[in-house]
Amino acid sequence: MMKIIKGDLIKLAEQGEFTMIVHGANCFHTMGGGIAGQLAIKYPQVLEADKKTTYADREKLGKCSIVSVDSGKNTFLVVNAYTQYQCSSGSDVFEYKHFEEFLERLVPTTLYGTQGTRRRGSIGFPMIGAGLAGGDWSRISKMIKKFSENVAPYADVTVVEYQP
Repeated sequence: MMKIIKGDLIKLAEQGEFTMIVHGANCFHTMGGGIAGQLAIKYPQVLEADKKTTYADREKLGKCSIVSVDSGKNTFLVVNAYTQYQCSSGSDVFEYKHFEEFLERLVPTTLYGTQGTRRRGSIGFPMIGAGLAGGDWSRISKMIKKFSENVAPYADVTVVEYQP
């Protein structure tokens, strides 16, 4: 089931706590703030994977790009989940319906891995959508909880509330 902890999602992944981390992205290749900005600076291949998708394409909503990163201590997947069309200017731009679609698509990846082999994993989420996208965390967390129940035999799901 879903756990909620305090900490730094990226550092925890680098230490081997997660086999996959998921963060929200917009459809304009903009990773300038929040955890997306941190990932783009630390692991440029995360932004490169995003830039391989079509710029400003609404069809990306509910889908993702995935890249493997090596921290030197651990290798893990970073998932750019397209959860918002554009950057927020203070209003809620989180795409709830598309986030649910994304989570439904992520279930097979979680169960069978990117190579089609069954494996046990651990997935880390930030408080996705509740920061720069202006989303309703109580609504979003219910979706992640449901996802965690769907993948419970194969993956642990943890939400990391940022605390440096």
